[in-house]
Amino acid sequence: NSDGSLDSMLVVVHGAEYGIDITLPKIDGLDGYQLLWESALEEPLDAKEFAPGQSLTMAPLSMALIKAIWN
Repeated sequence: NSDGSLDSMLVVVHGAEYGIDITLPKIDGLDGYQLLWESALEEPLDAKEFAPGQSLTMAPLSMALIKAIWN
């Protein structure tokens, strides 16, 4: 951004027919992540927050949009 702040998104595409746990990466200067959308859910979700290194369970054949939260 022009003010020096960072905007980052992580898109996870899970194409297997079974669920998995993914580990969100630890990156210097990163405070956490906010799950904005998950394709497996029928209703929109309230944004969930996760710490770097925390696991997120992905449903079979699903996608997720995750925002990185920088300090």
